[in-house]
Amino acid sequence: MASNISASGAEQFVEERLLNGLFTGPLLQHKELLNMLEDVDVRYMRQKTLLHVGVGLGKTDWVEELLARGADTDITDDSQQNALSSAEEMVRQFPDDVERSKVLNLVRLVHRRDQVILRRLQASSSRSTDHVTPVASPECDIASLKSSVDSLRREMKSLVRQLSSSLEELKAQVCGRDSLLRCLEEAVTSIADDVTCIKCGLIGEAFLSQPTSDPARARQECVDAMMRKTRIVYGSGVDEMRRLYERLYDEDELTACIIKFLSGDDRGKVMVDINSNNIGRMKDKFVNLDGTGENGNKWTSHCDLESETLRFGAKNT
Repeated sequence: MASNISASGAEQFVEERLLNGLFTGPLLQHKELLNMLEDVDVRYMRQKTLLHVGVGLGKTDWVEELLARGADTDITDDSQQNALSSAEEMVRQFPDDVERSKVLNLVRLVHRRDQVILRRLQASSSRSTDHVTPVASPECDIASLKSSVDSLRREMKSLVRQLSSSLEELKAQVCGRDSLLRCLEEAVTSIADDVTCIKCGLIGEAFLSQPTSDPARARQECVDAMMRKTRIVYGSGVDEMRRLYERLYDEDELTACIIKFLSGDDRGKVMVDINSNNIGRMKDKFVNLDGTGENGNKWTSHCDLESETLRFGAKNT
C-alpha cells in the first residue's frame, strides 16, 4: 500500500512540474520529466491535457514534442474543444502570430494522419467482410477500429519512451569525453529529429513560409483582449490599466507569453485593485498548489488556476 501511494505521489509531482514548466520554461529543460510521464494525455483542470495548454500558449517546440510522443489530438476538454479546434481558434484571435500558425500546421498534419489511418482501417475491414455474413453492427466495427487506433497510439508512446531512455543512457556513457560527446550529441539530435518527423507525418512536407508578424499589432490585440476581461474592483482608471498591460507585455518574453495565454482564454478574467499594492481586499487568503496557505495582504498578485482568475494590486505600479 505504501509503495502504491509513493508511486502515485511521484506521478502527481511529475505532472505538476511539467505543467509549470510548460508555462515558464523551455522544452529542453523538461525532457527528462516527459520521459518519466506515464501518460502524455494526462488530464488537468477542466479536462485539459498538456497538448491543450501548449496549443493555447503557442509553444511550438512543446506541441511538436507532445505530438511526437503520441498525444491525442481528438481529446476534448470541458468546453468540447480538441487540440485542432483550439489551435484554429488561436489563429483566428492572433492572425499575425507566426508561432500560433506553426502550431496549427503541426496539429492539423497529425490530425489528418490519424484520420487517414482510421479510414484505411475502415476500408480494410469492409473489404475483409464483403463475402462474409455480417455478425456485428457498423457501430461495433467503428468501435473496434477506434480501439485499434488507440492501441497503436499506446504502442507508439511506449516506443518513444524507450527511445528517449536509450538516448539518455547513451549521453551518460560518453559524459566527460568532450570531443566525442559533441559528435554523438549531433548524431543523436539528428536521429531524434528524424523520429519526430516520422511520428508527426512531416517527412516530405515543409511549412509554407509565414508572413512576418507585426509585433505592434500583436501587442495591441493582446492588450485589447486583456482590457475586455478586466474588472476594476477598487478604484478607477481605464487608461492607467491599459498602460500597465502595455508595460507588462514589454517587460520580458515570459511575461508577454503569459499575457498572450490569458488573452486567448475566453473564460479567464482579471480583477484589479488600483488603490492598493496587494490583493488582500479581493482575496484575503488563498492556498498554493502545494497546500500551503497565504495571506493576500502579502502578495501583489495571485493567479487562481482553478477559477481561472488573476487578481493583482496595481497601485504605484
